[in-house]
Amino acid sequence: MVITTVKDINGSPHIAIPADLLEQIQLPIGSSVSINIEGNQITIAKSAPHYSLDELLAGMPDDLIQSSEDREWLEASPVGRELW
Repeated sequence: MVITTVKDINGSPHIAIPADLLEQIQLPIGSSVSINIEGNQITIAKSAPHYSLDELLAGMPDDLIQSSEDREWLEASPVGRELW
């Protein structure tokens, strides 16, 4: 357990997190975190990364094979009120 002090920096409260704790959870400076209040405790956790569609597609393997059923579904015309 680490005990630290809430400090005022330019009118905003700050808590210093020791570097060795950040290393233990692999949280580099500049990372996004989520902060939750549970009773009288504040919990700080790493945020899940948010990827754009382009980033997700860039990570797809080149040898990904679409089945004929997948291709048929992707090339199908709208059958209802879908926006196409």
